Amino acid sequence: MPDHVFSPVTFRPRLWLFLAVFAGSIVGCSKSNEKVDAGPQANATQPKAILTKLISPAPQTVLPDKPIDLIFQNEKPVTLAVNRKPHDWEPFARPLWVARLALPPGRNTLSLDGKRIDVYVEKSPSDPAAPSGWKPLGFHPTDDLGPSRCKSCHQTTTRDQKVTVGPPEASKNCLVCHDPAEFELVHEHPLEPLADCSLCHQMHGATEPFLLQGPRKEICAGCHEPDRKPGENSQPQ
Repeated sequence: MPDHVFSPVTFRPRLWLFLAVFAGSIVGCSKSNEKVDAGPQANATQPKAILTKLISPAPQTVLPDKPIDLIFQNEKPVTLAVNRKPHDWEPFARPLWVARLALPPGRNTLSLDGKRIDVYVEKSPSDPAAPSGWKPLGFHPTDDLGPSRCKSCHQTTTRDQKVTVGPPEASKNCLVCHDPAEFELVHEHPLEPLADCSLCHQMHGATEPFLLQGPRKEICAGCHEPDRKPGENSQPQ
């Protein structure tokens, strides 16, 4: 018999082997497709990330002897304790949690779901008893008018007796009290690029002078070359 002709004895085992391998590859592809299809379903059941952020006050800072706002962001309910005593939240809509605190002078402990935050309320300006290394925390003044006080700077809406606080409207509200004509003299900078005051300032508490978010030189260097004088164009000609 010629070499290129398959005999029934040799062909049948090879045929069955081919069919077995082919069938196995089909089953494998089917299972692989099942895993790929199940991926999005599995991801859909995973919980969403929880927004958690302490806005104010910063831990281990020295606070003035006057009422302050504790501001916290979290999508789930949060328990608050002040010096180991439970404290109520004001009626703000999630994810915002706000409490107006009148802390006694000296060291105070705040607790958010068991997470400890230590602050010190000064007994007098430059209190010598304040913990070493703790910086004074300055705040922008606000009126104690309950939840409505936020609308001085923010867009706010009230629904179901809870206040929703939107983005700040700094470009409009800040200039009501701060004279635009004096801006360039004080800041040595044109007004328009810095109309959003939150670019440089932290209204809810800062350890730098003038409520700056950081050292002045570092903030200016974010847009300007350090060796250029105010008013000079930082863009190449």
